[in-house]
Amino acid sequence: MVQFDCRFVAPLFVYFLVEGFFHTSNRKRYLFRILGAAAVTWIGEIIINLAFHNTSHLTHTMTVYSVLEGNNILVTLAIFLVGIMWAIELFRENKRKWWYLILAIFLTFLSAIFEGGLYLLAVLFIFYFGYHKPKIESWGIFIWCLLLFIKALITAHTTRTDLYSSLTFTVSG
Repeated sequence: MVQFDCRFVAPLFVYFLVEGFFHTSNRKRYLFRILGAAAVTWIGEIIINLAFHNTSHLTHTMTVYSVLEGNNILVTLAIFLVGIMWAIELFRENKRKWWYLILAIFLTFLSAIFEGGLYLLAVLFIFYFGYHKPKIESWGIFIWCLLLFIKALITAHTTRTDLYSSLTFTVSG
């Protein structure tokens, strides 16, 4: 199961990604900036994983996945930008080009394996479809946070751990 360190900044990154998407004058340049930053940080994570001999949790040996894994929120943001928001916009503008929608759906599923993918995906959809609709954004975030809180309560109860560990996703559940 993909672990996600709950940080306050991750939803803010998604919020500002959506704002930037709608306010940028050049979406390609915006995407390449995010991809460039993602590549630089990913190279740094690979170097760190090699230097500290990061091993697989299952086999306790170094694998390709253990070297490539990392908490790179920028990869998630790049997938959200090009794969979901931009593809949906292109589909809306060119209704006959279904491959944009298929690309958005495929990359939506792909984003689940990257940092915060499942949790941030809901936040992305709330901010994207609720853009300039403060009531929809507020209610959407409130309901999403309530659902996550209920999940944390259930996880804390079933795993017999403290609520803090469940709220910060340090307990798999």
